[in-house]
Amino acid sequence: RRLNLVPDVATNLSHHYIQNQNLLHKASEQHMENLRVEMTHAGREKNLALANVIKYGAVSHDEKEITETEHQITEENKQQQARLSNNIIGPNIIHEIVSRRTGIPTSELSQAQHHRLLKLNENLRKKVVGQDDAIDSITKVVLRHKGEFSRQNQPIGSFLFLGTHGVGKTELAKTLALELFDSTESIICIDMSKYTESNSIARLVSVPPIKSSFSIAQLIDESSDKKHVGFEQDGELTEAIRRQPYAVILFNKIEKTHPQIWNTLLQVLDNGRLEDGKGQTVDFTNTIFVLTSNIGAQYILEEVENQSSSIKISNGELSQTIKNPIMKEVRLCFQSEFFNRLDDIVFFQPLNINQLSSIVHLQLKSLECLKEKDIEINLTDKAIQSILKKSYNPVYGVDPLKRYVEEYLKEELSKLLIQTRFASPSLVTIDTDINNRYLFRIQHLQRTTSNSPKKLGYVRHSTHEEPMINVDDDDEQENRFSAYEDGNTSPRRLSKQMKQSPRMRKRFYSTTYIFIKQ
Repeated sequence: RRLNLVPDVATNLSHHYIQNQNLLHKASEQHMENLRVEMTHAGREKNLALANVIKYGAVSHDEKEITETEHQITEENKQQQARLSNNIIGPNIIHEIVSRRTGIPTSELSQAQHHRLLKLNENLRKKVVGQDDAIDSITKVVLRHKGEFSRQNQPIGSFLFLGTHGVGKTELAKTLALELFDSTESIICIDMSKYTESNSIARLVSVPPIKSSFSIAQLIDESSDKKHVGFEQDGELTEAIRRQPYAVILFNKIEKTHPQIWNTLLQVLDNGRLEDGKGQTVDFTNTIFVLTSNIGAQYILEEVENQSSSIKISNGELSQTIKNPIMKEVRLCFQSEFFNRLDDIVFFQPLNINQLSSIVHLQLKSLECLKEKDIEINLTDKAIQSILKKSYNPVYGVDPLKRYVEEYLKEELSKLLIQTRFASPSLVTIDTDINNRYLFRIQHLQRTTSNSPKKLGYVRHSTHEEPMINVDDDDEQENRFSAYEDGNTSPRRLSKQMKQSPRMRKRFYSTTYIFIKQ
């Protein structure tokens, strides 16, 4: 093998990323040793019940997990070795190996991350509609941290998202995780309404290890909601970060959490590290905290319903008269120290008609089955108005809209794909008729090479109509079809014109109209 720039790359990456792996390995060994000491101590004191709980519960479970993990790593190493046997070992391969070993995204290790960061704002705007101010705020903080102009012993960023339900708070957090860390699994969602009691902090950051002085009845009672009896419970937050150190942490409904949990959260935001109940230190310096809340949402809904303020809403701006009472409620709910730890408090704007239309388009165009078949979806203004009228509610945001598109339009499109043999590529236009029924117009297109080899043109696939689902009147179909040009042109004449005119070749297509029953 020829080594290419390996020493420098490998050395730099090992200094930055492998250290935590060694610490985790040592912590695992220490943890197993502690369990064995507890088991031995219980046996000497003739507490056989406790010894069995540890031996067949905690120890056996951990040993099984370690064995399975080692087996998985061995198999991955074998596959990696086979793939590398005939390759040059360069920086890209080193990045991939380190990524597999540490769980760090490949882009985080390579120079490509710099380009992604510069494109972050643009990419977020393509996927999250109507929240440009929120996107601007997030990207500024991320760029400032990556440029090392902020404290490096803190999380990358921490934000409080305020707004009504269903305006994109969670969606922006998920999209940010995908853009920064290359994976939809790089987001940790925690519903804070489950942590309303003072002792719930133990479930968040793990409970201390068991002690031999406990009775077996206590162990069984306290472990009733755990994976196995007598073993300390992994913290929902701390264990998730150990497994996924590069992630966006989403705390939903943060206002419902118990005040005692704020002390733990403040410690993480201030120091970037947290010691859990097992005595292990968890690193949060490669995470982004997003806290969402609906506090003050009633003021925004009143503004939406107020006709006199509709111009402010349509321009994507909440008036200061709305923000002031919202912030007053926020300050009553949270500790004053909390605001000093946040990078920004972000107001999410209500969505206007144009933005809702864009969301409908994004929902339909995200269908993987359509991309594979080279099928494009288009909606007319009438269809969009009909969809919004039947599904959108300002109180619940875009969630009912997404459900309607998912359960109705996508379902009908799926049936259409099953019943119809589409030419590739095709265009499906969704429209409505005078009775407000949905109308699917299928345009079968055939890609062909024009005179210029760099450009692709489209020609008609066939010169006549062939309804795939015969639900329309034949005369009405013919009237629609003949109205394509001037009302007097026959399909045969159009076919002749198509052969003579390059302009017609790009415009001409066969059409099938399909009504969907409502």
